[in-house]
Amino acid sequence: MMVVLEASIDLIAPAGGIPREDIKENPYCLLIVTPKGDRLWWIAGAEAPLGSPWTDTVVTFSNGVLLKN
Repeated sequence: MMVVLEASIDLIAPAGGIPREDIKENPYCLLIVTPKGDRLWWIAGAEAPLGSPWTDTVVTFSNGVLLKN
């Protein structure tokens, strides 16, 4: 399973560049587009700035949901 996590307002990797059709056609891909966020949010997790990024929690949770279903 591949999780693609993208902020719709990301200036470096704009949402318009997401290969949405390719992701939609692949049953092993999950696209999550958030309305906010960028690279600075990467270290905004509970253990920031020295621990794991906040995305670790999201990916761990989503993998758990997928494995149960």
